[in-house]
Amino acid sequence: MSARQSPRLAVLYPRGLVGENAGLLDLHVRSLEQLLEPLGWQVDARMQLDPGFAAAALGADLAVVQMMSAAEVEGVIRCRRERGRPTIFEITDNPVGVGGWLPSTHAAHSPLARQAVLYYAHLSDALQMLVPALAELFAAVNPRRIVLRPYVPVPAAAPVKPPGFVFGWSGSRSHRESLAAAAPAIVEMCRRHPDATFAFMGDRAMFGELFSAIDPRQTKVEPFSAQAGHLRFVGGLHVGLAPMLLTPFNATRSDTRVCVYAGHRVALVLQDAPAHRPHAEHARIYRTPTELLAILEDLHGDRGRLDALAGRARDWAVRERSANVLAEERDRAYRGLLDGSPAAGPAAARDTAGLAHRLAEAYASPDPAAALALCDELVAEAPGYDQAQLLALHCLERLGRDEEALDRAAALTPSPVYADLVAEVQARIAGRVRPHECDRHVAKIRSPFRRARLAADGRPAERSRAVLLHQPYDHFALMSTIARLHDADPSARELDELYERACMVAPADVPAHRRPARLAPFLPA
Repeated sequence: MSARQSPRLAVLYPRGLVGENAGLLDLHVRSLEQLLEPLGWQVDARMQLDPGFAAAALGADLAVVQMMSAAEVEGVIRCRRERGRPTIFEITDNPVGVGGWLPSTHAAHSPLARQAVLYYAHLSDALQMLVPALAELFAAVNPRRIVLRPYVPVPAAAPVKPPGFVFGWSGSRSHRESLAAAAPAIVEMCRRHPDATFAFMGDRAMFGELFSAIDPRQTKVEPFSAQAGHLRFVGGLHVGLAPMLLTPFNATRSDTRVCVYAGHRVALVLQDAPAHRPHAEHARIYRTPTELLAILEDLHGDRGRLDALAGRARDWAVRERSANVLAEERDRAYRGLLDGSPAAGPAAARDTAGLAHRLAEAYASPDPAAALALCDELVAEAPGYDQAQLLALHCLERLGRDEEALDRAAALTPSPVYADLVAEVQARIAGRVRPHECDRHVAKIRSPFRRARLAADGRPAERSRAVLLHQPYDHFALMSTIARLHDADPSARELDELYERACMVAPADVPAHRRPARLAPFLPA
C-alpha cells in the first residue's frame, strides 16, 4: 500500500468496557483514533454488538481485535485472510494470571475463554501488546509479535498544583493486593502529617476496607471516571503511587500508570517491578512498605527534591511518550503489514439507534424468553442484525423450541463473519431433532476446527487429534490427548509441547514438574 493512500483501520472491541474497565477503552481503542487519524488513517472503532461490526471488520485494510473470546472473532480473521487483509490480535494482559478480584464464576477464570483467546492469537497475522513480557509469554503462540508503548494524552502544559501535600492513587480492583500491602505506609503518612492528603479514585468499598483509619479530612475520594475526569484527578497530585507486587498478573502489566503521572508532572513513587525498573532515573522506587514511608517522608520534607523529581518525569513523558512519537511507532508497525493489501470498501453504517446497547441488555437478561423478545424487537427494526438473530437462535434452543430455531435459521442470510456460527447452531439442533439434516449443516461450516469438533464419526482419540490440528489450545482435546499419551508413554517428547500449551489454558491441571521454566513468572503457584 502506498504511503500516499489513507488506509482504514477497524478497531474491534468487546462489550463491557465500562466502569473500572473503561480505561481499557481509552488505552486500547480511543488511543488509536487519537494517534492515527492525524496521520491520515481512517479509524473505525466498533463494539462487538454494533450492527456494523462485521461490515467494518471485513471492509478495513487492517483490523485490530482487542482481546476478545467471542466466537465471531474466528470468522473475522478467516474472512479477512480470504480477502488478503491482515488482522492483528491484541493481548492486553495475562489470561492465566487473573486473581481473586473477579469471582470464581467469571469467564476470565474459564479454560474455555482462555482457549478462545489463544486460538485467535494463534490464528491472527500478528499479535500486539504493550508489554515485552506478554511477547515472551505468547512466544510459542504466534511468531509475529508487535510490542508498542502505551499512550495517554500528555498535556501541553503541566497543571497547576494545589497547596499542601497531595499523594494518591487511581485504578481498578485488580490492584487490590498491591494496594493493600502499601496501605499501612499510606495510613501512617497521614497520621504523622495533618497537612498530607491521600487522594483515591476507584472502588469506594475497597477504599473503606484499606484506608478507613485515615482522618476523612485528609482524604479525597472519587469514583471511576472517564479519561478526562481521571486526568483531571491525576493533575491535582504532587506524588503518584504505583504499588505492584510480584504476581503472575502484574508480571505482564504495562507502565501506563507511570505515563499518566509523568505527563501531569507528578512525582513518581513506584514499587520495584518489571514495568517500573526502566524508570529509575525519573522515579523513586521502593521494595517494602518501610521504604515507601521513608520516600514519602523525604519528598514531604524537601519540596525542592519533589519538584525536581516531578520535572524529570514530565521531561521523560514529553520526550518518549508524546503523541507524535507513539503515532509514528504505530504507523510504522501497521504499514509494515499492509504491503500489497487491496483498498478497503465503503465505510459501514453507524449504530444511530442504540441497537447495540439494547442487545447488550438482552445478553444480560437471565430469562431467555425476555431476551428473545428483545431480539425480536431489534430484528423488526434491523432485519440484517446478525448478532441479534444469533442470540435469538440461542434463546430458542435454551427454551427447547428446536424446530422453531431451525426454521428461523433457514431463513437467514448472515454475514460470512457469522455464517459458521449459525450453521453450527443448526448442526447441533439438527443432531437432536432432524438427524438427516446434520451433515448438510456441518458441510456449510468453513472453519476446519469447528467441523472437526462436530464430527460424529471416528474414535475419541482421533477426534481430539483432528481438533488439535486446527485449534492447538482446545481444552478438552488437549487434556484428553495428554492423558492418553501419558498412559501410553510418560516419556514421550511430545508431552513437553502439549503440557506447555496446557499451561496457557489450564495451569492448575499441569503438574509443577511439567511446567516450562520460562512460564514460571506468569503462572499461579
